[in-house]
Amino acid sequence: MKIHRKINTWAFVIIAIGIGLRFMLYWFTDASIAFDNHYEPIKLWLDSGTKPGADQCFECYQPPLYYFIFWLLSKTLLALGILWEQQLKVLQFFHLLIGCATLVYAWKFVNRLKVSSRAKYASLAILVFLPRHIYMSVMFSNDSLMYLLMLMSLYYLLRWLGEKKQWDVVLASLLISCLVLSKGNGLVILPVVGLMIVGDIIKERKLSIGLKRGFVFLIIPFFVFSVYTWKKYQELGNPFKMNIEILNFPLNQQPGTKLDYFSFKPWTFVQTPTLTEDNINSFFTVVYARMWVEGEPKYSVYFDEEQNATFWFLQNQWLNKVEGNDTLDSNLLNRHYRVVNGALVAVGLLFLGILLLGVWKQVIESFKSVDHNSILTWMLLTLMVGTTAGIVLMTSNYPFYSFIKASFFLGCIPAFIYFTAYGFQSLNQIRWAKPLSLFFLLLLGTLVSYEITLFVGGVVAV
Repeated sequence: MKIHRKINTWAFVIIAIGIGLRFMLYWFTDASIAFDNHYEPIKLWLDSGTKPGADQCFECYQPPLYYFIFWLLSKTLLALGILWEQQLKVLQFFHLLIGCATLVYAWKFVNRLKVSSRAKYASLAILVFLPRHIYMSVMFSNDSLMYLLMLMSLYYLLRWLGEKKQWDVVLASLLISCLVLSKGNGLVILPVVGLMIVGDIIKERKLSIGLKRGFVFLIIPFFVFSVYTWKKYQELGNPFKMNIEILNFPLNQQPGTKLDYFSFKPWTFVQTPTLTEDNINSFFTVVYARMWVEGEPKYSVYFDEEQNATFWFLQNQWLNKVEGNDTLDSNLLNRHYRVVNGALVAVGLLFLGILLLGVWKQVIESFKSVDHNSILTWMLLTLMVGTTAGIVLMTSNYPFYSFIKASFFLGCIPAFIYFTAYGFQSLNQIRWAKPLSLFFLLLLGTLVSYEITLFVGGVVAV
């Protein structure tokens, strides 16, 4: 019992720090800061009383669950006399709660893994201090709901693999149904569940029982997905169409040419931690780095705002190919920003290495026997590969910086914390690795906390 209390105490402290950082960023920054306007579908719904058509606004093509939840909340606030303009910060607060709940379920997920308490804390801490998740917990968008539902779905699938409780089947099925209605990226859960069923059939050697279980798991999600897909097909003629044309301007962004999917140049972001001519064509470089720094600045504009204002303006002109801005002088970015954010990109490489070590170890282990851990390994690999394939397909059609977002990969949070935990578990056998890992985790926490404080300080100064 003492060990159990100690584990939960440390988890509580780590999560509490993460919630504090997210709340601080929420409290001091504007509710409108985001990549896209996800308030618009809610406002249209509120004004008309009916769900807006899929082609009525840019984000109206998205699955409806997120907007339905916040439409209900907005309608309630309106009934209480709170006008739309006053509601935005309240809506953003409830969005923040989704991001905080993700941290709680991340702990519940990692706490079921067969790794040491140190590995569990370390894996949790990386997510807690991951800059991209902090930003997405505050930016109002349906991405965060997808992250939470993906994590919850896989948590109950993991629990079912270990305990075979029928209640977990019901919960997982309902959560997966909600997941496919939260964001298109969430559809990758379907092959993940399919692989789980195949693995369970191989493990139990009972084909008929396995097929029945698969039917129970997927019948509701497939029905929900089919109805939604058919309705969107009727509205747009293509169930997977995005409303790019509604933006009313031609996509004229960097790089605008074929992306390089076979290079990885993180040192370019260590030297200049933002999108530049040296890195913008390298898909995996940009995705990796934007987990740790803002390539497309939303909050970073408040970091040494006066010193960097000229650079951010010129970068925006260059990114969007404004006439006369064919090159970008990265030397205009000040040294303070370079050091802090370059250090984040460099520290992140260590944790990427630990994740890849976990992948290597778990794949090798999975070939030794078919058990629920090996099944989970291949489920989470499918999640990462499927997510990557979907984003590569999208960016091959739209090779622009605004589509190369690390946020699209955060649906893989269950895979990240799983493989990172087992990576840390492997390092536990090396004496010097423990203090070194702790040092870099503390360095990560310090750098991120310092940066969030500077963001907030910049906002207050304005």
